[in-house]
Amino acid sequence: MTNAAKQIYRKIVDLVPNLHTIQPFNKIDFKDQGLPDIELTVLDSSPDKINFILTRHEDERGHLIANPSIEIVADPKKKTANVITYKDRDYFHSAVPKPVEIGTIARRQANRYLYDWLSNLNNWKRSLSEDNFKNKGRASRAL
Repeated sequence: MTNAAKQIYRKIVDLVPNLHTIQPFNKIDFKDQGLPDIELTVLDSSPDKINFILTRHEDERGHLIANPSIEIVADPKKKTANVITYKDRDYFHSAVPKPVEIGTIARRQANRYLYDWLSNLNNWKRSLSEDNFKNKGRASRAL
């Protein structure tokens, strides 16, 4: 269990607080949160494991493509999450060389990318929320 896996889990829960309640084959579209063309699809869910895909869609010549698409396995009891596969239009990377064994270096690289990506999403979401708050106006106190 790595520290990165715990940090990634926290960032995912910040982004999707109800992750553990989403049923398999259901999707969440983040457009209502101001995140462009990002979607989460739960593949499998149990008290011990949630397998899901985070996908950012991009328009390329009138067609939506996944760029990137990241499969993740989260363990709600241990509060960890790890990348299983990473795919963009030019690259595919599996952190699972054998079905039961996750390569340490591959997992570390993929988790580093996911951590940075989630940080950017959470910062973007927070920034949009602060902008909305500012635009609604605040009461000021005279000193």
